[in-house]
Amino acid sequence: MTSPPAEFGGDSGPAFSPDGRTLAFVRTARYVVADLYVLSLSGDLTPQEDPQRLTFENLPIQNPVWTPDGRGIVFSGGVSPPGLWRVSVSGSGRPERLAVASQTPLSPAISRQGARLAYGGQAFDVNIRRMQVPDAGSSPSSPTQILSSTRGDFQPQYSPDGKRIAFVSNRTGVYGIWISDSDGSNPAPLYVQEGTLSVPPHWSPDGRRIAFGSNPEGHQDIYVISASGGGKPLRLTTDPADDMMPSWSRDGQWVYFSSSRGGQGEIWKISAAGGEAVQLTRNGGSVALESVDGRFVYYTKESRRTTSLWRVPVDGGEESRVLESVTYFNFVVVEQGIYFIPGFNADDLDGGYSIQFLDFSLGKVKTVAPLPTPRGLMWWGLAVSPNERTILYAQIDDISSDLMLIEGFR
Repeated sequence: MTSPPAEFGGDSGPAFSPDGRTLAFVRTARYVVADLYVLSLSGDLTPQEDPQRLTFENLPIQNPVWTPDGRGIVFSGGVSPPGLWRVSVSGSGRPERLAVASQTPLSPAISRQGARLAYGGQAFDVNIRRMQVPDAGSSPSSPTQILSSTRGDFQPQYSPDGKRIAFVSNRTGVYGIWISDSDGSNPAPLYVQEGTLSVPPHWSPDGRRIAFGSNPEGHQDIYVISASGGGKPLRLTTDPADDMMPSWSRDGQWVYFSSSRGGQGEIWKISAAGGEAVQLTRNGGSVALESVDGRFVYYTKESRRTTSLWRVPVDGGEESRVLESVTYFNFVVVEQGIYFIPGFNADDLDGGYSIQFLDFSLGKVKTVAPLPTPRGLMWWGLAVSPNERTILYAQIDDISSDLMLIEGFR
């Protein structure tokens, strides 16, 4: 019934209108970018025209459900904080946020009479742990939890001197950039703004600035802010496409990022002082990190089934595959190799996730440490200290949900 363009992640969440003549669904571009579409159908359910796009928020969207009169659609999604939204099927006006009480409301359902709205209220507890890098021949030490709250703390990164940690947290209800000491003490917000999704932080080589992606203008752009706090962030990109997942070049002159401005996610770079962006990859790219010697850019490439790691010269050129599988953005490039979390092998019933290391000189991969968590949970960030003695990683410790009901829904 639908055929998303090849560069899109796919179509999901189909929901028929009350009269059965229109199909609502979610079309995912990549990462957290998705929008709501409707498709007109004939009596035999044949599409009559191309899908019509109803939302232009470029944010997480899922679970559309029709109002009984067929004039509106309620869906879950958004960020900072997530919520339930209602949009007119006529395409007039932006989505309206509904007043609900939950950390992450999901899967709305409306009664046939339209007076009751039920939904699932879900909460994720994601925390950051630290472990010592084991010496050769020794067993890994038990990890220690250093940053935690009842909500999400993830995507950590050490400062270049190893004395501070930048991370993402929604402990205030809004996803923003936070900084703590290296032991997790004294956490404080650096940039937290209501209604925005600000992720992930990346320190400049001199430790004075932090680059991050945020969407105060409605779509993701790249910003740079002083690591000491205070002052307004400098906006580096202004293209109407989504620009996200920034990282610095080793000399601090460039900021790499992923952009959808070419129709699919590709790696671009822009001067840290601003200016015109330069496209680096041509066959897809999601998260980029420059090699320590400044010769190559390593980056992930996503397909519908796997995420692989590739590299390309810093000035562009022929790309080559480095690793068959990594988990999302969980890789760190150091002088001697790459720390990474590979994708889970569903055929390995005794396996699970682990931190591994690709040794450049040997061309071989070794396991650094298993990750002691229930199999199948998503890992949300990996960092290695500048002296390569400690590793930070984030994991989901708990997922809980409750069934909620609103009486007198209008």
